[in-house]
Amino acid sequence: MRAAQEGADVSAVDLAGPPPSVAYEGATPADLEETVRQVEKQDRRIVAARCDVRDLDRLRSVVHDAVADLGRLDVVVANAGICAPKAWDKVTPTLFDDTLGWR
Repeated sequence: MRAAQEGADVSAVDLAGPPPSVAYEGATPADLEETVRQVEKQDRRIVAARCDVRDLDRLRSVVHDAVADLGRLDVVVANAGICAPKAWDKVTPTLFDDTLGWR
């Protein structure tokens, strides 16, 4: 929102679904739609997509489409992550991979 308030057009990517392997709720498609509405209220353009940032092919496609629509890419803010607080000996390989995304 701050970038839009400062005059930037925005590309927003969000899983917009339950985070894998965690017990808390994540953002929803409605949350992503609200982000779109809020950016547009600032008279800025936004390209938004549901995407798991661990899916490199999908992420590349989304970024390519955003650049095509918005004209360029100036800044990237990578703010993705999940938190599954567990004792070290309770972390499963699946949870470890979901958290770090190394595939």
